[in-house]
Amino acid sequence: MKYSTRCSVAIHCMLVIALFGQEERLTSALIAKSTGCNATTIRSIFQQLQQAELIIVRRGTGGAILGREPSKITIWDIYSAVQPQEDRSPLRIHANPYAHCPVGRTIQEILAEPYQRIGEAMQGQMQAYTLTMLLRRYEELGAREDQIRQENTTDAG
Repeated sequence: MKYSTRCSVAIHCMLVIALFGQEERLTSALIAKSTGCNATTIRSIFQQLQQAELIIVRRGTGGAILGREPSKITIWDIYSAVQPQEDRSPLRIHANPYAHCPVGRTIQEILAEPYQRIGEAMQGQMQAYTLTMLLRRYEELGAREDQIRQENTTDAG
């Protein structure tokens, strides 16, 4: 099975843009370094995020800023922008079950409802998390790192 990391890379981009986009010229090369992806992938993600009006890419001077307030951007918005419609389901039914097997004949119908409900639950959870919430988590983790660093410095002295 293959899992896409495109959404997490796009969220990474959005966090960097939210944190530093007003102060710095955030190019695809700079964000590529932060994400560990190549700049071509980042440009592709930027294009999708811009089409969804989640970011604004400045022409000429370069860089990107958020297209709306972080509290108005959900993980689902980002996921929907970068994940093709046909790839949005968290679970897929295998394509070629054996038609002469009683289970193979009906597997699509057996799994249709539970898979639909699972997809709806996933969407609901993704809509519950905003970029603002992720930014708060970033700040909490940064504060914790600072505290650990300070404790280590105090212990060493």
